[in-house]
Amino acid sequence: FSNLSRHFETAYGKLQPFSTLLAQQTCRAIAFKMSWFREHQEVPASSLFFLAWHFFTHSYEDATVIHDLPIIHSRHQQGIVLDGFHSELLEAIQRYYSDRSKLNYNWIDKLERLADGIINRNYLDKLNLFKARLYRDWQNPEQAKIAYRSIRTHPEFGMEASSFNG
Repeated sequence: FSNLSRHFETAYGKLQPFSTLLAQQTCRAIAFKMSWFREHQEVPASSLFFLAWHFFTHSYEDATVIHDLPIIHSRHQQGIVLDGFHSELLEAIQRYYSDRSKLNYNWIDKLERLADGIINRNYLDKLNLFKARLYRDWQNPEQAKIAYRSIRTHPEFGMEASSFNG
């Protein structure tokens, strides 16, 4: 994992100076995969990653609402290749904001199956924050506690996880 992280850091650093859409979207894809959410404080609403950034950089209370939901044209996100887990997570987060009624336990099961066998904490931490927030929305505090328990020490998600009393 550390070798992979170094490769991503190198690629990210080399792409940073370029202002082209492809370079910036690739940087955001790398940052999303590696959970480097603070690297991109300003993600434009037109970006495929805008809703994910909003979701992962705001507290539960602030993350649940976006007053002006952006229109995202995923067909216009050319050249960006994400693994299956992150592609599905992006879609689930878009549904979280656009039509939460379509999110159900099947989505959680699908994401868990995609993350099964992956030892990368970045995947599991994002999945657990997503699950915890869904369980809170579904009025299921016991499941939310279980999901939050594994991210209590996370540098970005830990405060929310520790403060949840259910």
